[in-house]
Amino acid sequence: LDFMTATNSVLVPYQLVPAHADLWNVPAGAEWAEPDVSAAATAMQRLVNDQQWRDELRATAFRDAGQRHNFEVTAEWLSRVLAV
Repeated sequence: LDFMTATNSVLVPYQLVPAHADLWNVPAGAEWAEPDVSAAATAMQRLVNDQQWRDELRATAFRDAGQRHNFEVTAEWLSRVLAV
């Protein structure tokens, strides 16, 4: 979610559930965000059918990425992290 907001993405509701322990890279006690499939399907249908909404999401995501995750912002964040 570093890149995603309610204005530049389609955030799907979820419930935290225990992750499958049989996966090799899942630590014991880990949880998984299980998406609301009905909400996801509704959002996907809207993305297909509502070009204006889709275009607005795309434009907002592009603008947000350029402002929040450009080289300068990332370099400043990295400098702070490495200084600790």
